Amino acid sequence: MLKFDEKKVRKGRPLGLPYVGSKRKISKKIVELIKQNYGADKTVYDLFGGGGAVTLECMINGIDVVYNDINDLPMRAIKKIASEDFEFLKTLLIPRDEFMELRNKENIDEIEYLRLVVNSFGYNQTQYLYAMEHSEIKNKIAKDYIERFNTAKGYRVWNKSRGGYTRISQLERIAQLERLQETLNVYDLNNLKVYAEDYTYFSDVENSIIYLDPPYKNTVSRAYKKIDYERFTDWAKMMSEKNIVIISEYTQPSDDFECIFEFKNAYSSMQGGQKRVNGNYERLWAINGK
Repeated sequence: MLKFDEKKVRKGRPLGLPYVGSKRKISKKIVELIKQNYGADKTVYDLFGGGGAVTLECMINGIDVVYNDINDLPMRAIKKIASEDFEFLKTLLIPRDEFMELRNKENIDEIEYLRLVVNSFGYNQTQYLYAMEHSEIKNKIAKDYIERFNTAKGYRVWNKSRGGYTRISQLERIAQLERLQETLNVYDLNNLKVYAEDYTYFSDVENSIIYLDPPYKNTVSRAYKKIDYERFTDWAKMMSEKNIVIISEYTQPSDDFECIFEFKNAYSSMQGGQKRVNGNYERLWAINGK
């Protein structure tokens, strides 16, 4: 098992886009684990980069990092956020009817992608955030609040009948992007190495750290329709001969891999935010004996 001094984890909120299966909740720990056990002088290849949580965490920790995802819309969206101001974030709120039309569009750009993410249930880009009977009023509350205060942060209205604060999820989503924008404004993302390739494109990489976070088995991904997991694990074993290969997965990828760390308190960003999936915690795996 890897050594880990949690006190050394970077303070502050995690980075990255909201994303189904995102590692935002544990990205800071993942990068600190890499630093404490393997140092910060090797390039990290984040080959299923998704919402960019691990890539951005490496970047602000001064670690050379390469982002790759066969669907590069999330990183294009991150770069768009970083290059704009809050006025751009305001345009991401859309009503239910506009969302329903957009979700059926075959080819979308980074702005349309952000609108689907911000306004969808569980970030799934297919279901609107609110039930039909609540969608119009909640969308109006979110837009009115942003126009009045020029921020999405700080919304708190007590609901006496429920005995708690009313949540406006659109405001929470925009507030996340607002904080991400504020953080990234001090970094030049133009120097970040970004690819949109199959993971095997990097088969010649040596003397590096390869972080692999493939879509979970039996889950649907817009970009990865089907992963051949036998091919994937064979490739990971091969790459382990000349690199440090770390796989993020709930279950053992194959008998050749051993668990090197377990996130017992990590919550998934899948719908419902469950702590475990099929009884398993999020774990990091490496080839036996490495």
